[in-house]
Amino acid sequence: MLALYTQSAAAGYGGDVQMDLSGMRQARDIDMAAVPSQIARRCIYGLAIALYEASELDAALRHGHRGLELARHAVDEKDQADLLRLLAEIHRDAGRHHEAREQLRAATELAMRTGIQIALIDGLDIAGSLCAAGRCWDDAVCIWAAHAACLRAHRLIDVPHDARRREEPLAQDPGRSWATSGPRQPRSAAPR
Repeated sequence: MLALYTQSAAAGYGGDVQMDLSGMRQARDIDMAAVPSQIARRCIYGLAIALYEASELDAALRHGHRGLELARHAVDEKDQADLLRLLAEIHRDAGRHHEAREQLRAATELAMRTGIQIALIDGLDIAGSLCAAGRCWDDAVCIWAAHAACLRAHRLIDVPHDARRREEPLAQDPGRSWATSGPRQPRSAAPR
């Protein structure tokens, strides 16, 4: 199961959504009771991501909620935070912004309590996209600038498909300042 998860996740990062989805579905078919519960939860999380990337939002939500229930039962706050962030993204893309904000708020609270920095950084990306969805351009740019600063500070790469996803809403910015001159770096988001 772990090998399928790893292979599928690599395909997903490489942009092969169908290979990712196929591998995650194969992993799902393995008896979950035959593997450690943490691996089973990660595979459910991986399947939810693959379904989300394939725009199968309803199925992604079902598996995301299933994984969240299992993570809560296991009292695994890292998996809970990951799944809540994913659910926030799914709700955002489905146009359910209130639900997305609630899931993101819960994920952020868990990440702050546990000190999982990457969860907080990923949360900034989602928060920026929620601002962009609400056409709050300055807020989106400020939050995404903070996201970029955090990536640099932690020496993390910006996943190419995430960077491309941010370009589209900012191209709709009436001021077009991001699209024409690169990211604005508001003073409040500049590295300190």
